Amino acid sequence: MKKKNPTSFRLESYGLSDIGLIRPNNEDAFLSMPRYRFFAIADGMGGHNAGEVASKEAVTHLSTSIKTLIHPQKKANIPTKDLIYHLRSAIDDTNSKIFNLGNATSAFRGMGTTLSCLYLYEDSVIYAHIGDSRIYRFRENELKQLTQDHSVLTESKSQKGAYKYVITRAIGTCFRVEPEIAAVTVQPGDIFVMCTDGLSDYVSSEEIEALLKRKSSLQKKAKDLIHSAKSEGSSDNITALLVKVQR
Repeated sequence: MKKKNPTSFRLESYGLSDIGLIRPNNEDAFLSMPRYRFFAIADGMGGHNAGEVASKEAVTHLSTSIKTLIHPQKKANIPTKDLIYHLRSAIDDTNSKIFNLGNATSAFRGMGTTLSCLYLYEDSVIYAHIGDSRIYRFRENELKQLTQDHSVLTESKSQKGAYKYVITRAIGTCFRVEPEIAAVTVQPGDIFVMCTDGLSDYVSSEEIEALLKRKSSLQKKAKDLIHSAKSEGSSDNITALLVKVQR
């Protein structure tokens, strides 16, 4: 029997972003391009509305780059290293866009954003990230964190004895930024979970895994994840983007 071509696997996706319990505006943004088999998530930072601008501009510019670099009617057997090069180029262009925008407008100076993205090609997924927005893979009822946060734990200047995580790498804060890029094999039934720290800082990996094990739609899973973060008192915007490889 002829083996099914992995590129013919259908993808199902659902993304949801919530302003959360405290923040006056939503500085998270996500990008869903199922035709290109490409997905991304961003969490902006900066004063006033700069964080919101950074994340939205980042995913918008990234989508333009991806449409230019990756044709949906892709040919087979493109080397993974070439796809990684294209993805790195798109991220580099996005960083330059946000960096220049921040320098051109005083209100946006110093703004930046996290960025995590994934591209499904044949039997692999190529993923990249900068910052602490995470990508997990849920396979055969087990959750694995694929990305490692670009952050360090430091003592809070405003609250003695308190500690907080500070991002060490972000889009737009420097002229050049180096993303972490890797590739793993895809299996039918895999669910990739992309989320901002408004979720991952408040909902443990064990809790995320338990929610994903429930027999429910992707939409229900995303809503349950965000509800769980709000129930735990998340003080940040909360975004979850789920991508499932259909059998």
